[in-house]
Amino acid sequence: MMQTRISKTLEAIIARVTFDVSKSNTKSSYKDRLALEILREEGALAYQMLSTKLKDWELYQLPQRIEREIETSPEAELSSPEEFYTSLCEQMKASTHARSVSTAHALRFIASDAATATSRILAEFDISDDMLDEEIARIGSSSDDNSVRIDMHVIDLNREETRHTPNASLDKFGVNLTRLAREGRIDPVYREFEGWKCDLRQAKSYDEFPPQFKTYVEFIERETGVPVKIISVGPDRSETVVR
Repeated sequence: MMQTRISKTLEAIIARVTFDVSKSNTKSSYKDRLALEILREEGALAYQMLSTKLKDWELYQLPQRIEREIETSPEAELSSPEEFYTSLCEQMKASTHARSVSTAHALRFIASDAATATSRILAEFDISDDMLDEEIARIGSSSDDNSVRIDMHVIDLNREETRHTPNASLDKFGVNLTRLAREGRIDPVYREFEGWKCDLRQAKSYDEFPPQFKTYVEFIERETGVPVKIISVGPDRSETVVR
């Protein structure tokens, strides 16, 4: 008989949440606290699964909405965090017909509880139980956090077709750039930009940023080929501008 286990990624998240909840003596839903940490783990299967259904700004807002909900509607748990999460793991293993309980399975399990803020907020983002089931079924045998693959782009600058391709010298993590620089095959190019003499924290929208700052942001977008969707101008949650 096949034994279901908890994936290493989910195991680590549960351990982290158990410690944090115990230390803070929080009164909010333990299930929602777990969902929050799962949604913040960008390399986890649950995050990858939702990224196919939600826009970047929605993925950013989802855990924030859940956190606000549980802060305004605290729910006292009767058991200790250790007892609760040990029991939760057993429940998830019993309800999952797979070799491993991934973060995707855990999120689906939490969302199935209509009493959780996670269930309510996911519904507001049009993420239904059926949709989660379909995505987990689509992933199939790869539905394990330990099986999530990150493709790195290996670029050979000696090939003629890559020399004239925009952004061909950039790989996803900059690893190849470091190696090529050490080998003397590429040289860094320094660009200078006009600065801005104002407090960016006063801006509440992208249009309110000074032209010099927007020139800098748009340069980053052109060079990387990646749109800048979220700009943080300070440590507070309110000091974030979403484009």
